[in-house]
Amino acid sequence: MNLRALFASYAAAALMLGGFAPAASAASIAPAEKISGVLVQYAEGVNPVAPNGEPTGANLLRGPVVSEDLGGGLFVLNLSSPVDKGLAKTWIKRMVLDRRIIWAEPNLATYKASAANPVLRNPILTQARPASGPRSLVAKSAFTSATPDKARIRLSWQPPTNRYGAKIVGYSIQYSSNNGASYQTLISNTGNDFTRLIVSDGIRAGVNYRFRVRAITNDGSLTNTLGASSNTASASVRTAPKPVVVTSAPRVGPGNITYLAQSVSDRGGYAASQVRYRAIATAADIESVETSLCNATRCRFPELIPDTTYTVEVFATNELGSSTSNATVAVSDLYFPLQWYLSGRNGISMPAAWKYTQGDSDKVVAVIDTGIKPHQQIDKSLTRNPDGSIYGYDFVSELASAADGDGEDPNPNDEGGESAGGSSFHGTHVAGIIAAEHDFLGTAGVAPNNKVLPIRALGKDGGTIADLIKAVNWAAGVKIDGVPQNRFPVSVINLSLGAKEPVPCIGAYSAVFNTVISRGISVVVAAGNEGRASLSFPGNCPGVITVVATQALGDRATYSNYGTGVLISAPGGEFNVGSTESPDSRGGIISSWIDTGNSQSYRLSEGTSMAAPVVSGIVALMYSMQPGITPARVRSILQDSVRPFAPTSNCALFGGCGSGIINAQLALARTSALK
Repeated sequence: MNLRALFASYAAAALMLGGFAPAASAASIAPAEKISGVLVQYAEGVNPVAPNGEPTGANLLRGPVVSEDLGGGLFVLNLSSPVDKGLAKTWIKRMVLDRRIIWAEPNLATYKASAANPVLRNPILTQARPASGPRSLVAKSAFTSATPDKARIRLSWQPPTNRYGAKIVGYSIQYSSNNGASYQTLISNTGNDFTRLIVSDGIRAGVNYRFRVRAITNDGSLTNTLGASSNTASASVRTAPKPVVVTSAPRVGPGNITYLAQSVSDRGGYAASQVRYRAIATAADIESVETSLCNATRCRFPELIPDTTYTVEVFATNELGSSTSNATVAVSDLYFPLQWYLSGRNGISMPAAWKYTQGDSDKVVAVIDTGIKPHQQIDKSLTRNPDGSIYGYDFVSELASAADGDGEDPNPNDEGGESAGGSSFHGTHVAGIIAAEHDFLGTAGVAPNNKVLPIRALGKDGGTIADLIKAVNWAAGVKIDGVPQNRFPVSVINLSLGAKEPVPCIGAYSAVFNTVISRGISVVVAAGNEGRASLSFPGNCPGVITVVATQALGDRATYSNYGTGVLISAPGGEFNVGSTESPDSRGGIISSWIDTGNSQSYRLSEGTSMAAPVVSGIVALMYSMQPGITPARVRSILQDSVRPFAPTSNCALFGGCGSGIINAQLALARTSALK
């Protein structure tokens, strides 16, 4: 593999990545910060428009003021011209004494840089009449010995009798795992008029599923119409066992090897008494030892040679087949050998995790960042408009930073451009870490079958907290005046960004994230890159999943923030700590990038901005397996599914790195075990 061209321009520029300005960036010598607006929350019952037609509270500020709805009861009062932060804080002290206003803060800057192009809004057209329900739905097991541990169900049906002149453009597939008490969407749109398919993502062995199908029609307008439901059909499936997840370290001498107890689904739908376990211990230059002295959680090796280290492989067998604890999914992407963080000794055990799922296209990750650029690695993963263009939104409000001539618009394109301490195309790099396609061409994403919703809140000069809050609310489906509702409900929000200075997450800031999490959405946030024992906003907000970055040796990267509030760590890379397993990676994280001239390429980077999407991808896979999983359960599973830090590491000695380095295989195994 000739990597010379890949690394030629990385040395200085790549070190500037990370979702936050590095400690020695030009931001530290910039002139006094100017404030362009004030965030406010009004008291209950207060009209945001005063009787004189001005924004409520505008009389407490100087000059003309324009109010902007951020969603969730928050507004930003934009000033006609920026003022010094000290003056703005003086005004704010006066504002919170006004009984109409219960909370106010300056609209501070956030980090990372890039921008977007305007597109025309689609006109709202009258929808066609819904089609009648599809007929004669049948559901059957589609077990195959080619993939014996994969649960598959074959669905077939007849098209609806009445389409009312419209064309069938797809079908929506829904299922219930609680005898019809509630239904969830398995496939939102099949994208064709075929009346049979095999479903597997999100399907678990031993569960009785009830299915229903609805036709999606189009009469030539820009809006599709969802038809009536079919009859329901039920099916369950049995499979070979899933791979056993070993939890103990390599065995030294006689003793026990332990593994996670398998759920009914992990056992292929069989009772515990119908599954047999055995294990083989292997050491260098010594004959292997096999044992069947096993139960549901451990195997006993009484005859191993003392003071000898053995690696152990555990097998689970039922009448449909066997699985091994060493099973992995083969990956052939060109730069996968550089992705030490996926499969290396201090990586996240991703190839073994992919045995559970590689994601579900109905589970969407919002990447709130610098926007997106088309790239062969992520094009299939991006949310799309009916005309095939990328669907998302641009919330960068400052025209100079937006660099697209019009500020806020429905086009999430990243315009590029760099400013002091910034780097363009950051959002494209983050999206590739999450969902790069497994296509033999470039890199392997953590969740290649999930969708990414690109949302732009950072321009070439960064962004503001108001832009960030508006983007978060929009992603979560919160109604915002003047902005069309998000058409792609998200399960995960990735925030590889943060405020430029310490901002307490209290009051309305905390309420924003509480609202998002209460809607069943997990929020993953980078801890920050200042190398300090405190977290950047919004990584310091309660309920979010804050991620510290680790390097190839399994310790905290020197640039990473840490401290109270961190949930877990994940690989973010560090260039001066290379990987012995993948020396060509230089210890960095490789992902999609755009070079000068808008040519597609790949780039090595470091930062907590890279660690956060590693976790977001894993969380997306958890939602793919269990669509009803709660953010609290996600946090609990992640916290328990880690590789412990080495006893002599900074993370073990001084703390602040969370419970350990995330282990994707353990996280998905525990998710699979949920009822």
